[in-house]
Amino acid sequence: MRLPCPGCKDLEMGERGSLRIFSGWAYDAVLEIIIHHLKYGRHPRLGLWVGEKLALRAIAAGFLHGDETLTPVPLHPRRLEERGFNQSERLIRGIVSELPGCLPEARLVRTRYTKSQATLSRDARLRNVDGAFRAKNIVVGDSKTIVIVDDVLTTGSTLLACRHALQKETVAPICALTVARA
Repeated sequence: MRLPCPGCKDLEMGERGSLRIFSGWAYDAVLEIIIHHLKYGRHPRLGLWVGEKLALRAIAAGFLHGDETLTPVPLHPRRLEERGFNQSERLIRGIVSELPGCLPEARLVRTRYTKSQATLSRDARLRNVDGAFRAKNIVVGDSKTIVIVDDVLTTGSTLLACRHALQKETVAPICALTVARA
């Protein structure tokens, strides 16, 4: 992982405002291989290593401070059974090893099975995940920043759907952290 950090990006959400996202690297052929091995090659330990490296970049950029709640993008139970693990949860474990003050907590649940986003157009991606998530484990009055963790930012449709579900239940600040940005 030798690429310069692309850093933060604000993803515009129309009337819902914007979502601040930090991506550790630009998505390239090397990261494509790493992420493919993480997700489909049954190499969950790779997620721990990548999460550690991502945490160091996010700390250096001032994006993570060690007091955030980290929530993975949830997989549907069927996809979790197929894959055997959630790659976002593995990334979080690596992040927490560098930032033990962060709270790893599932704040989202996937309410329906969706197609893989990889081959879909931007509009199809938005439709695919619209309403696919709902918030859980929200503590009223908790103002701790919630960081949604995912592997790759492409169009942002998954992260936007996750944020929308969280916004229905909390006024806590919400941002996102991804390994790579396409």
